[in-house]
Amino acid sequence: MELGLANRKRQKRVYATAVLFFGPMTAKKAPMSAKKAKAKKQAASKPSKAVIGTTAKKPAKAAKVARAVGPGADPKRVAAILAKLDEAYPTATCELIHESPFQLLISTILSAQTTDVRVNEVTRTLYKKYPNPEALVYANPRELEQDIRPTGFFRNKTKSIMGASKGIIENFGGQVPRTMEEILTLPGGESLSVYLVA
Repeated sequence: MELGLANRKRQKRVYATAVLFFGPMTAKKAPMSAKKAKAKKQAASKPSKAVIGTTAKKPAKAAKVARAVGPGADPKRVAAILAKLDEAYPTATCELIHESPFQLLISTILSAQTTDVRVNEVTRTLYKKYPNPEALVYANPRELEQDIRPTGFFRNKTKSIMGASKGIIENFGGQVPRTMEEILTLPGGESLSVYLVA
């Protein structure tokens, strides 16, 4: 079975489980301040696809949920659950330290089966040594393995990092792809937390 298909099926199960666990919900809307209304209007005028390296809002949750949940689940209920999660965790941010979309992509590859704290420790020196995709493509694999060894699974992560860097250079002109579909074409992309990067 294709790994992307397995991830989509797993995501549908998670949403369905959330809906079953939380039961029927009604979302209470608080009065919106003028500042929030203006920000919401500006967000609506932006492109519907989230772009790497920006803080653009993701597509409308109800439409996204309707596609992801599938038959048998009420998209409005799932949207209400997601709204409650946003309300409960309004300041949720990415814990991976990065200065560019490329660094976030590499940090995400390294984050598999390890903590964000460990990844941040490793990348502190890694990005000084390998500042761009070109540096990683021409890196000595054994040396890179030793640099990322503390994150675990360092041999597979080395292949993914070097492959993703090569794909970025060859297929995207040295720039990190800007859509989820393009990121999934990179080696290591199928195991990434693509939602984090996209």
